[in-house]
Order: sequence, then structure tokens, then C-alpha cells
Amino acid sequence: MALSAKETKGIGGTKASTSHGKDIIYEVGMASQAPVKRLLVVEDDPDQSSAVRDRLELYGYAVTCAQDGRTAMEILQTDSFDGVLLDMNLPQIPGVEVLAATRHVLPHVPVVVMSASSSRLRAAKELQLACGYIEKPFGTDQFKQAVHGCFGPADRQDL
Repeated sequence: MALSAKETKGIGGTKASTSHGKDIIYEVGMASQAPVKRLLVVEDDPDQSSAVRDRLELYGYAVTCAQDGRTAMEILQTDSFDGVLLDMNLPQIPGVEVLAATRHVLPHVPVVVMSASSSRLRAAKELQLACGYIEKPFGTDQFKQAVHGCFGPADRQDL
């Protein structure tokens, strides 16, 4: 099958006509992209939530946010995630209860616990239910290390 000299570029790729008059679409210079990992951020402070979401999106993750424990539990029951970043000081349902419920319902999903309270972090560590722990305020390097250590790179090349 020979391609004609007439080619047009479009959204779906490049269109070319064969010597038999049939059009084909082919991709030029576009590598297939692996699906990205989806993370749930559970943080009641809008500024913190936005900062964490922005940083995770910069790393390449797809992010969904919940601003309280009840909403987080509802989202976790209806959607699937590759990981959870969970604040321990939440309204409605405390973070430690969300953590325990997440471990019970989704034992394979890694959770990184975030808290400004060292006593809450100690309590979470004693339960041994989380993959990682970050004390607020945290630096970019500490955050990146915890995220990549628990969730791995953003793209799911193993799928």
C-alpha cells in the first residue's frame, strides 16, 4: 500500500490517501501515554487542599479532593483510587476513623497521613494503618519523598 503525497494534519493525527483512494489516519510523533494514578486528598483547609492538589498534579497524578471525613468515605465507596492523602483533623468524621475504615474496606490502597499534631501522627503510627506520615508544615522534599515512596510514579506503566 503506497501513500500519496497529499497529507493533511488534524486533531486525530495525520490523514493520508493510499494509491487505492482510501484514507487512513496515523499518529506522528505521539507516544501512547500510560494512564496516571488517581489520588484522593482529604483536607478540610481549602488553602492546604489546593496546595497539595497543585503539587500532586505537578508530579503528574490525577487528583480528587474531599473537605471532610464523611465526603471522603462516600467518595471511597463509589470511586477507585491508587492512594489517599489524609489529614487527621477533619470535621464530621475524624481522620483516624476514615483511616481505619479505608484500611478495612480498601486494604490494598496506600494512605499517607498528614497532620499538624504530632500526637495525632503518633496515634496513626501506633495503629500501623498508613504507608507514610507527614507532619505539617512540610517541605517540598519531604512531601515528594512520602508521595513517591508510598504511591510510586504518577504513570501506571504496569497496566
